[in-house]
Amino acid sequence: MSNEIPVVDAVFGHYFDSCQISSSELDHAYKEVRNSVADEDVVALIDTLCLACERAAFKAGIKAGFKLSQEL
Repeated sequence: MSNEIPVVDAVFGHYFDSCQISSSELDHAYKEVRNSVADEDVVALIDTLCLACERAAFKAGIKAGFKLSQEL
């Protein structure tokens, strides 16, 4: 079994760890959700869902950029 991760996942990890990807609007929305949910398991699921959406959008952007570069 390999411990290697796909390059796009490694790039996303670096992006996520080093870039400010939040905004006041996102922070406010997250706090609203966080304050309205008492169950910590649900909060963990929300966090997982948000991260999965961010990762999917990042990968879609990489793919779109690659396709665009091929067209140029």
